[in-house]
Amino acid sequence: MPDRSEMCARRPLKHLVLCREYPPAPYPAGGIGTYARHIAALLAEAGETVHLIAQRWEGAPDPVVRSCDGRLTIHRIPLDVPVGPIEPVDKERALLKGLASSTCPAQLFSWQAARYAERLIEEEGIDLIEAQEWEAPLYFLQLRRMLELGPERKPPCLIHLHSPSQMIFAYNEWDKTLVDYLPLTRFEEFTIRSADSLICPSRFLAHDVAGVFGLAAESITVIRHPMGETSILARGPEVWSRDAVCYVGRLELRKGVVEWVDAAISVALTQDKVTFHFFGSDTTVDGGSGESVLAYLNRRIPRTLRSRFRFHGIRSREQLDEALGTFSIAVVPSRWDNLPYTCIEAMATGLPILVSPNGGMAELIVDGESGWVAEDGSPARLAEALTRALASPPSERAAYGVRAAESVRRLCANRVVVASHLEHRSKVVGAGRIRSDTVPGNARIANRARRGFGFVIVCSGDSDRLSATIASVGAQTQPVFFLVVLDAALRDRAQMDSIDSEKVLFVEDCSYSQAARAGFEALLAQKSNLQAVAILDQTMRLAPSFAVTCQNVLLNQPGVGLVSSWVAQEGTYTCFDTGPLPVAAGAIRKDSLPCGCAIRVEAVLAPESERWSAVTYPEPLLFVHAPHSVRKVPRRRYSGMALIQNPSTQFALDWFLAMPMRQKLSWVGRIALHPYRVIRWVVSQLRRRMRSTSARDAA
Repeated sequence: MPDRSEMCARRPLKHLVLCREYPPAPYPAGGIGTYARHIAALLAEAGETVHLIAQRWEGAPDPVVRSCDGRLTIHRIPLDVPVGPIEPVDKERALLKGLASSTCPAQLFSWQAARYAERLIEEEGIDLIEAQEWEAPLYFLQLRRMLELGPERKPPCLIHLHSPSQMIFAYNEWDKTLVDYLPLTRFEEFTIRSADSLICPSRFLAHDVAGVFGLAAESITVIRHPMGETSILARGPEVWSRDAVCYVGRLELRKGVVEWVDAAISVALTQDKVTFHFFGSDTTVDGGSGESVLAYLNRRIPRTLRSRFRFHGIRSREQLDEALGTFSIAVVPSRWDNLPYTCIEAMATGLPILVSPNGGMAELIVDGESGWVAEDGSPARLAEALTRALASPPSERAAYGVRAAESVRRLCANRVVVASHLEHRSKVVGAGRIRSDTVPGNARIANRARRGFGFVIVCSGDSDRLSATIASVGAQTQPVFFLVVLDAALRDRAQMDSIDSEKVLFVEDCSYSQAARAGFEALLAQKSNLQAVAILDQTMRLAPSFAVTCQNVLLNQPGVGLVSSWVAQEGTYTCFDTGPLPVAAGAIRKDSLPCGCAIRVEAVLAPESERWSAVTYPEPLLFVHAPHSVRKVPRRRYSGMALIQNPSTQFALDWFLAMPMRQKLSWVGRIALHPYRVIRWVVSQLRRRMRSTSARDAA
C-alpha cells in the first residue's frame, strides 16, 4: 500500500466502479470481476472511498454491503425492477422488459446502472467513474450526459480495457451475423472513444486496441493488474517430478485451447507419462447455440489418449488453489489475450508458465528463467515449448517457479499497482472532462444558422396507415414541414383527397431510395434553410416530442449528422429495437438516406469526404406496426454471453419464449434426443436455489 506521507500529499477521491461481473456474479466470473474485486478493496484500504455497482441476483440478494470501515460500498441492482424513484413505474418496467428481450440484452445492466449511478454521483459527490469496455456498462451514463439528461455533476469517465467484443469475435472466429455482435461493438466503440482516460493491463493490449480503434498510442496508460492475495504453494519433489500440465480459464477458442490440445496430442504420442488438465467453464465454437468447445476438443483427442486429458470444469478459488499445488507446469496458450489473471495467479503460487507471445503474459515471463515462451501460438511452436518444459529436470522447474513468483510479485504487486492507480486517477480528476461531453467522431462543426425540421413520408404500397403517420407528424410539439411522396398508382385513391396537394409528390416506378431522394430535394426546394429532415414510411408513427428532441441534439452536438431513437415495434407484443448505435455515420449521401432518423441537411449536402457522427436517443420516439426492413434482423444470438443475464429458470423461460419459432422447434428436438441433459440442468438449478436459500437463512 502507499506510504502515509504519499496519501497525505493528495486528496482522497471518491470512486465509482460499474461491474456486473463483480463476484459473486450470476455467471462464472473472469478477469474483469477479479480485477474489480481487487482494485475496489485496494483503493478502499488506501484510504479512498469506493462505490461499486454490481448485479443483484439470487446468490447476492443484499442491495448494499459495506466493508473497509465503510469506505467500500457494494450496491447491487436488479435487472427487472426500476431502480430509484423513477416515474411512471409501469412505463419503466415495460422499458426494462423491452431491453431484456432486445437483440442485445447486455445493455439492460448498462441502463439500470446509469440510472442508479446518476443518483450516487449527486448524493455521494463522486470524483471519478470507472468501468470496463466489454459490454459497455458505462454507455448509457455517457450517452445521457452528452444529451444533458444526467445530473449536473459530471465527473470524468475512465475506461479500463480488458477485451473488446470486436477482438473477441475476431480471435474466436465467431459468427458475426449474430444479432448482438453489431450493437455490442458499437456500444463499446462509443464508450472507448468517449472516455476521458483509457487504461489497460499490458502493452500488448494497448497496441492492439490503439490499432483497431485508430487511437494514439499515448492515449492509453498501461497499469498492470494487481495480483491480490494469492499465496505461494508448497510443492514437494514428487510434484516437481510429475509431468502434469494444467490449463486454467474458459474453454474459448481465443484462449488457444484448440492449438494447445493439438500440441499436447503430438507430445503425448511420444511421451507416455505426461497428463493434461483443464479447469474452467465451457463456451460454444461459433459463439451462438452451436457445438460446445468441450465437445469439439473431445472429438479431436484420439481415444487412446483421452484418459490423459482431464476436463475438471469450474472450481471454486479454494479448490483451484488446492489443485494448482499438484502441478509442475501451467500453460496460457492464447491466440490473443490481455493480461489474464489465470497467468498472474498461477505464477503467484510459484508455478512456471508456458505461454504464447500473443498477450500480456509474455511481458511477465523471461523465457528460460521463469517459464517458457513459444515462438508463436501455433500447435507446432507450442509443442516445441512443451517439449523443452518437460525436458527440464524437477530442480529446474522448481527454480523457475521461484523466479515466476518473484517476477509477478514485483510487476503486479498490490502496493505498486495501487500507487500507479492513485497517481493516474488524481491526474484524470485534475484534468476534468476531456471527451465525455461530446459525441465521438471526426466531423467538422455544423452551421448553427439553419433552423426548421422537415419530414418526407414515402408511401409506395399499402396506404391504409398513411393517415396515422401524417397525423403523428402534425402532432409534433413544434412547427414542422412535411412532404408525402406517393406512388403514382395511388393518385386516384379516395383517401388521398384529405392531403393538401401542395404537400404531395407523385413518382413513377421509383424505388424507396429514389423516392426518398426526390422528396428530400423537393422539400429543400420549398424550405431551403431546414436544419434536419427525417425520412418516414407509412408504417411509422412518431412520439409528439420526436422533432424537438432530435433538433435539440443537433443543436447541442454540432458534430452529429444523424439522430435515431429507440423503436417500439408494435404487434402482439411490444418490443424495443435500440440500435445499433452508428458511432461514426461517415458520409451521408442523397441516394441512401436512412429511414426513421433525423438527418442533418448540411451533412447530406457536404462532400463525401466529410465524416459525421451519429447518436441514438435513449427513448422510444418512433413506433412501427411491423418490423421495418431496415431494422429486421436475421436471428437472435443465444450465446453464453447473452444467457448470463441470470441463471434462474425464469430467465431461461423468457429466453425460450423470445426465440423465433424455427429455433424453438430445434431446441425441442434437442431435448427429445438428449433428455438427460435437461434433467442434469434442472437438478443443477434446484441445487443452486437450495444453496442460495441456505446461505440467506444462515445470514
